[in-house]
Amino acid sequence: MIIDVHTHIFNCRFLPIDGILKIWFRLVGIPDEVAEAVAAIINAGTDDCSGRPLSKVQGQIDTRFTELEDRDALIEILWQQTPPETFAALPVLRAWTRFAVGGKGKKVAKAKFFALFYEAVRGRPVDLFETPEEFLKWLILMTRCEARIFRILRRAYPAATLFVHHMMDMDNYYPGSSHYPFVTDQLSRIRDLVTANASRLLAFVAFDPKREEWNEILNAALDAGYTGVKFYPPNGYRPSEDPDPVVRDRTRKFFSWCVGRHVPIFTHCTPHGFEAYKGSGLLSDPVNWRPVLRANPSLKVCFAHAGGTAFWFGHTEDEGYAYGERVVELCRRYPNVYCEVGYLDEILTPDGPRQFRATLEAILAAPGNERLADRIMYGTDWHMIFRLSDHKRYLAAFGEAFDSPILRRIRDRFFSGNAIRYLGLSPS
Repeated sequence: MIIDVHTHIFNCRFLPIDGILKIWFRLVGIPDEVAEAVAAIINAGTDDCSGRPLSKVQGQIDTRFTELEDRDALIEILWQQTPPETFAALPVLRAWTRFAVGGKGKKVAKAKFFALFYEAVRGRPVDLFETPEEFLKWLILMTRCEARIFRILRRAYPAATLFVHHMMDMDNYYPGSSHYPFVTDQLSRIRDLVTANASRLLAFVAFDPKREEWNEILNAALDAGYTGVKFYPPNGYRPSEDPDPVVRDRTRKFFSWCVGRHVPIFTHCTPHGFEAYKGSGLLSDPVNWRPVLRANPSLKVCFAHAGGTAFWFGHTEDEGYAYGERVVELCRRYPNVYCEVGYLDEILTPDGPRQFRATLEAILAAPGNERLADRIMYGTDWHMIFRLSDHKRYLAAFGEAFDSPILRRIRDRFFSGNAIRYLGLSPS
């Protein structure tokens, strides 16, 4: 049995994509109208799972775009799948004025479309997407219906038994809004997808301390079948000592609520991430969880990415190295603290499995650290890891890492046993 405890299957309509692109593009001086136009095009071209017939190019996308490395070919896919009426939308018309392409007709519109997306890829966050092609592939994937995204995920990792999807609630932190409202649309769409894939998919609802009705939202979600709650500090809030007294009070009550209902929390834990503003990823520092766990020692929480690549692959000079050290400390100290290994991309390098194995074996050999064997779990952070051309090797690479006399003894715990306990599932 293999459980992937860290996946995302939402599409761009679940995100304030206009606000996200504005934040990214402003960092390199790209005007807001470009972000608004790209968001309008992406939202308009997104399949809504309604069952309506797809265009020929949309029907081919699942197999075509993942192998493409040519920027123009990827932009061509976006052009072909965009409904023509989108180009009459005000944000797109405003953006058109930036590009000096004379004349009229489809040929001119296409030239402006390509110019728009060449501008857009300049604004990609390089810590998330190293190349324009990676960014474009992510945008294309994000135009797929969530059910199709889940099918793409399953095809990428056919050996995995169960996937856990984590929602995001980001509208209060970006200068934009999601096409699908979080409470009225997103929760029901994901609930229906989980119901349709009951033996293969679980979901964590997102917590937002800026929502006054957070308690009602989370109770309703758990009663509807959600398994846990996603906590995302890079949105701009802290688990403890937040400067906003309202956020402080709501997060304190939230943690007590989780203890009372035995609800697992899943929190981001690297110095970076989908940052609402530059540096907001630093709010994920595990040190901010020490007061929370002192006040709630039985709290069940998993630190995503296990602190990040730096610790697990020996980059001692990196600011993220200390995050991994602190995660190990918290796993050792508290009975319900876990971690998972999503998006540790160096595992895919030729020496990656050996390096990870050496780090984990050294940790387990240290006095008091044997408890980590019961806390560390497998995860991918798909679809963010989708940007890597060899992401389909991720599971096999960790299989190689655990192929040693020491780690073979805890292999089943890593790939499923610890997750079963964390998720509160019944052992099969």
